[in-house]
Amino acid sequence: MSAIKAFYEYIFVELADHRVNNWPLMSTPLYPTALIILYLYIVYKALPAYMAKRKAYNLKTVLAIYNMFQVIACVLLIYGVATSGWITRYSLGCELCDFSEDKMAVRMAGYVWWTMMLKIIELIETLFFTLRKKYNQVTVLHVYHHASTFAVAWLAVKFYPGGMLTLNIILNCFIHVLMYTYYFLSSLGPKMQKRLETLKPKLTAVQLIQLFVMFIHTLQILAPTCKVPKIAAIIHLPNIIINITFFVDFYKQNYLKKVN
Repeated sequence: MSAIKAFYEYIFVELADHRVNNWPLMSTPLYPTALIILYLYIVYKALPAYMAKRKAYNLKTVLAIYNMFQVIACVLLIYGVATSGWITRYSLGCELCDFSEDKMAVRMAGYVWWTMMLKIIELIETLFFTLRKKYNQVTVLHVYHHASTFAVAWLAVKFYPGGMLTLNIILNCFIHVLMYTYYFLSSLGPKMQKRLETLKPKLTAVQLIQLFVMFIHTLQILAPTCKVPKIAAIIHLPNIIINITFFVDFYKQNYLKKVN
């Protein structure tokens, strides 16, 4: 038992960024673990049972507000992360995380934390699908993407809230601005949906390009000259590869087969 405790303290105390220890949800991995378990339970058990004998909810107004919230939140995160390092002192190379109490370094860590919080909020999208009885949209890709993105975001805050991997936040938020703008416009009615129909496969293609750029950028960590901890690549690269695999399959199933 003492060996397990020592291992836990080594990983989650000694290796962790001491600056974030007292931040909300950051003191223990039990928080993200419990949230993901609760998310999966609600998505696969509780909410389907609740909706079994109920009519689908009309969430048009709620979704429109949510989509606009996402656009605004993502724009703010892009601005925050960019001005905390990327347009001031960061390069596209192996940029190390600054663990000091430097104002800009702490500011960057704060924006990484806010990114994680946004990933928690995004979990409710699956609930929206279920409440509207859009069960076909609660796919393995969808659930894995949301759960894993939150988990990786928590790990980033806990161990490496800064440096080169924060470029992924800018890339992801930029794509989300496009996505949620599309969703908002789609909610305006069938006529608008018809006009936007040709953009759907293009949006998925842009998401794939984003993932490939993330993969290539993160791959730098494996270079012998890169001083960023290799564990960052070990955590991020498999997740990016899995997401690429899912998105490629989704693109084939939904767009290429229809064309053929």
